[in-house]
Amino acid sequence: GQAQRASEARALKQMEPQDDEAVLSISGNLSMLYQDQGRYAEAEPILKAEYEWALKQAKPDSLAIRMNLSMDGKRLFLADRMSGLAGLYLKMRRVQEATELTTAALEIKRQLLKDNDPRMMREMNNLGMIYRDNGREKEAEPLLRQAVAAARQVYGNQHPELAIYLDNLALLYQRREHYQQAEQLQREAVFISQQTLGSTHPNTLMQRNSLAVN
Repeated sequence: GQAQRASEARALKQMEPQDDEAVLSISGNLSMLYQDQGRYAEAEPILKAEYEWALKQAKPDSLAIRMNLSMDGKRLFLADRMSGLAGLYLKMRRVQEATELTTAALEIKRQLLKDNDPRMMREMNNLGMIYRDNGREKEAEPLLRQAVAAARQVYGNQHPELAIYLDNLALLYQRREHYQQAEQLQREAVFISQQTLGSTHPNTLMQRNSLAVN
C-alpha cells in the first residue's frame, strides 16, 4: 500500500546511492508511489537511473567476455526497465520516447524468449497498444493478434490476461470499423472476466463498457 511505499521512500533517502539491486527495488516502489499520485516528473529520474544502471550492467565486462558468461538475465532486466520507463512516458504523453523504449525492449525479448513466454506477449501487447492509440493500426494488428494467440496457447481459453488481450484487439477492430469482429472478441473477454474475476471486478466492468460502446 501507499503507507508502506512512503516508509520505503524515507528509508531510501537515508541510504547512500549505490549500484545495489535492493536499493533499486526500494526506489522502484518509490517511483510507483509517485506515479500513483500523478507526480510523474519526480518518478522520471528514479526510473531513468534504474534504466541507466541496467544498461551498464547489461554490457559485458572483460571477465564476462573472457569466461564467455551469459548476459541474458541482465539483458532481460534491462528490457523490463525499458518497459517501466516507457509506461511512465506514456502517462506523460511522450509517445515517441515510449515507442522507442518499448520497441527496444521487445527486440531484446524476441532475441531471448519464445513467442509464448508471458513476458513476450505482454511486450507485444504494450507496443501494439501504443501503435493502436497513435494512428498506426496496421502495425498494431499483428502484435495484438500474436499476444492473443500466445495467451490462448499458454493459458487456455479461461484466463483474465487473455481477456485483456482480447479487449485490446477488439478496440483496434472497433476503430477500424470491423464491428462484428470487435463485438465477438469483446463478448468473449467479458465472459472470461466474469467467470474468472467476478462481475464487479474493474476489468469486467471496463470490458462491459467497451461492449456497450460497440
